[in-house]
Amino acid sequence: MEQNSVSNTSKRMDWLDTTRGFAMLLVFWGHIASRSSVFKNAIYCFSGPLLFFMSGYLFRLKPAESFGSFAKKKIKSIVLPCTALCIVIILFSVIWERSTSPLWMTKLLILQTRPSWPTWYMACLFVLNLYMFLFVRTTERFDGKKRLAAIVGINLAAVALGLLFYALPVSEKLPWYDGIACLPWNSDIALMALPFFSIAYY
Repeated sequence: MEQNSVSNTSKRMDWLDTTRGFAMLLVFWGHIASRSSVFKNAIYCFSGPLLFFMSGYLFRLKPAESFGSFAKKKIKSIVLPCTALCIVIILFSVIWERSTSPLWMTKLLILQTRPSWPTWYMACLFVLNLYMFLFVRTTERFDGKKRLAAIVGINLAAVALGLLFYALPVSEKLPWYDGIACLPWNSDIALMALPFFSIAYY
């Protein structure tokens, strides 16, 4: 019985690792593809949602866990590694490209917006986990059809807010990338990713 349990766990983890590895390869192929290619656009429409879906599948929340405790856990597992990686990138950029401004790079580290930051997904995932905590705590108050209605309603509201934000004109008060305003720590992307994350969780 114990041997079967270990075997099933191993098989499940192999499936997870294979799927996540495939999604990461898609992201890599998307980055090296031609900027205007149909192939790149098709990959970006699939690879991002797949990564968020897999992360949602792995999301876990303890019944009595508080928001503060949950946030501290995610800071240790996501924010600290993300910050360490960003510091390495800043040091490498300043040493390798002497024209790069350390102050400008540090600002990007703090804001974690999209201009070419390799860590955008980690920053977005942190915010998305916080969104999902509030999502679960809100919907668990309801039962049956009311709970389903709450889940669907929150997801639709998140997408609507994300689309509304993308429609904002570019402003000097907000960081922007490729003609689109973007919130610190990719909080706007997290809104659009919430449906993929929550569907996989439920």
